[in-house]
Amino acid sequence: MEENGDKHLIVKNVIHAGTKTVDFKPGTK
Repeated sequence: MEENGDKHLIVKNVIHAGTKTVDFKPGTK
């Protein structure tokens, strides 16, 4: 069950990262 939750979190993080990478660039803060 924990693995499922982790997978869901990772998927959400990946989706979030994909949309945030455009705004949040490495080294730019």
